[in-house]
Amino acid sequence: MTSGFELLWHTWDDESVVYHTGSGDTHLLDTIAMSALMALENKALTVAELVEKVSKHCAINPDPAFFESITQLISSFNRLGLIERYSH
Repeated sequence: MTSGFELLWHTWDDESVVYHTGSGDTHLLDTIAMSALMALENKALTVAELVEKVSKHCAINPDPAFFESITQLISSFNRLGLIERYSH
């Protein structure tokens, strides 16, 4: 998550919108993106940890293609300012 700002959520069946209070932008997310962003909102995770959480939540086989899609999703979230890079 980006420090100092909130994400405000509204969810329907398999889609969610999230409003970023810092940028004023609203983003439409599918179930996988919603699951990933909600997990990252709670705590910093490695890509492997995020893949595990999202694959369990969405009942998806965490194959190499899924791992790559989560990696790309993280890059998109970072580019949109929804998360920030965390390092110890």
